[in-house]
Amino acid sequence: MYGCAVSANSGHRRLPVRLAALIVCSLFALALVLSAAFILAHANHEHDHDGGDGGCAACAQITAFVDTLSRAGAAMLVVAAVTGGLFGTAALLKSAAPRFADFTLISLKIRLNI
Repeated sequence: MYGCAVSANSGHRRLPVRLAALIVCSLFALALVLSAAFILAHANHEHDHDGGDGGCAACAQITAFVDTLSRAGAAMLVVAAVTGGLFGTAALLKSAAPRFADFTLISLKIRLNI
């Protein structure tokens, strides 16, 4: 109505992007569930680690998944700390803003037409 620049069709343009994001998130969640199922199925397997090429594919996959989870956990901790710090800083600035709102050019009687 008054200065509103959003058209009626703007929601339809965002639908493919949201659908693509939903598909990517769903595939990521599916990969995590399938990886966890693989680990649970092969966690206590018995075999000869020195047979064939000297390594076990299941053990290599389990090690890679555990390393990925530990790195992702550390990264999420850092992101959570930074986000918390930013929100804390924003809250402090928002609470301090009314104290500085009294200082305007008019209240300080500063003339700009020299």
